[in-house]
Amino acid sequence: MKLTKEQKNVVTSTAPTLIVLGGAGTGKTTTAARVARKTLQDAEQQRRRERVLFLSFSRAATTQVLSRSADILAGYASRIDVTTFHAFAWRLIERWGHVLGIDEPVLLSPAERKVFGASEGLVYDDLIPLAQRLLDVPAIHRHLQRRWSLIVIDEFQDTNDHHWALIETLAEHARLVLLGDLNQCIYRNLPNSSGVGPRRVATAMARIGATTIELPDVSHRDPTHIIPAAANAIRDRKFKSDAVRTAIDAGMIEIIREPQLDRQATVVVEQIAQLRELGHSVGVFSHHVDSTAQLSDELNEAGVAHEVVGLPDAVAAALRAQYAMLAFCCREAEVSDLLRALAIFVASAERGNEAPELARMVAGLRPRPASLTERLDSLGVELGSVGSLREGFRIASAAYDFIGLKRGASAWQTAARLMSSLLGPRALSVQGLPVAGVRPLRSAIDQEHLSLLTYDRAQPAAEVELMGLYQTKGREVDAAIVLLRSTDWYGREREPMSDGSKLLYVLMTRARKKTVVLSLGDVTQPLVLPLVSLS
Repeated sequence: MKLTKEQKNVVTSTAPTLIVLGGAGTGKTTTAARVARKTLQDAEQQRRRERVLFLSFSRAATTQVLSRSADILAGYASRIDVTTFHAFAWRLIERWGHVLGIDEPVLLSPAERKVFGASEGLVYDDLIPLAQRLLDVPAIHRHLQRRWSLIVIDEFQDTNDHHWALIETLAEHARLVLLGDLNQCIYRNLPNSSGVGPRRVATAMARIGATTIELPDVSHRDPTHIIPAAANAIRDRKFKSDAVRTAIDAGMIEIIREPQLDRQATVVVEQIAQLRELGHSVGVFSHHVDSTAQLSDELNEAGVAHEVVGLPDAVAAALRAQYAMLAFCCREAEVSDLLRALAIFVASAERGNEAPELARMVAGLRPRPASLTERLDSLGVELGSVGSLREGFRIASAAYDFIGLKRGASAWQTAARLMSSLLGPRALSVQGLPVAGVRPLRSAIDQEHLSLLTYDRAQPAAEVELMGLYQTKGREVDAAIVLLRSTDWYGREREPMSDGSKLLYVLMTRARKKTVVLSLGDVTQPLVLPLVSLS
């Protein structure tokens, strides 16, 4: 990537707080990678061995960009810590939690809390506040302040008050490089979003010595700039502009209206097939968790291989359930352990604050219908009679269909692939059950579980990915399919709908080559009506 004048200014800046603002695809993260390299090179010349911390909300999005900066970071990648806020907080708690009386921290999944209620353990929302309490301990504070000379924050306009307090404590003696874009500020009206938005940018600008550099509005994602120009116009509600018309005429934005909601899967499958024939990677963006899970099930039924992004709880719960099945095969778990793990998985695949009735029935907290009892009993008998780990894994990976579950097929399949990798071909080739059982595998399962719940590890991008609208930030695909249903709810905002239009802007800038807008149903919500009318 040839650096612009502004990007060169970012790399050469020595400001203690550098705020880099730029639109989607303008190269903020790859420019930050150059800043990291220069920082480490300069330290080496002065015979100092320093480190860089790169904090983000989505490890997958950051990893995707940094992987393309491999040549920039060559020789220095091992000294750059890339992690999410919550994974970072968890590591602090694991190491120093005993200072707060947390000797053996346990991270509970949201689904576990829904089914079985409060129990000892931490949940996702506990992590950042606890990390800040640890940083208030003088010895820990001094240790961490010496660890990094540069701290880079991705999407810093989305940091809430807890995140920002953590950042300011860590960066007392380190340089801060803050990457942001107020046009992508789509979380400020969500729960726990205090401080998110323009106020956060203003707070950063008020720091002593803070400097702001705005990158030119030129997208490296779409060199033609046709899609970004149209996205800018849509964000400004200029739907009849030349930029939007040019994108439609060029076939880079296509708008399809389908009045029948129940034809969703059919139309999506058709569009995926057409885009895959062109060799495109495809991102399918759906409105919320329930609709994403439903569409995933429909794509599975149609035989469309895909990965669901943003359902880490479901994948983690599926992994635990499959491990419980293997442990049961090896006589290391009871039936109650198996049913508890299955109940948590069922709850993880459904949205809402309350556990679904099916989860309560699987857990034995509600009377079960005879058919469910029969399926669960049969599963126990089959698992209890296996003669090898390979056979047990075969049953566990197919248990989703065996039990007749209704949601979460993709999460179960993803977990089965993870489990296969953790077991390894050697374990699956041995005749008979292992003498040591599967207990040695527990530590690896625990680490994988934590990585999923804290977004610490990015899975390789699939050719077809399915995700919610609010999980698309930082993602890049060749072609995007944006689903807009008549039943989707975007709030009570009225024109000019600045918040909702920023969401549309984010969605329209994910694709490198083409965006397909699919309007489903005979009623169109006001936010998207002017866009859909262009069909």
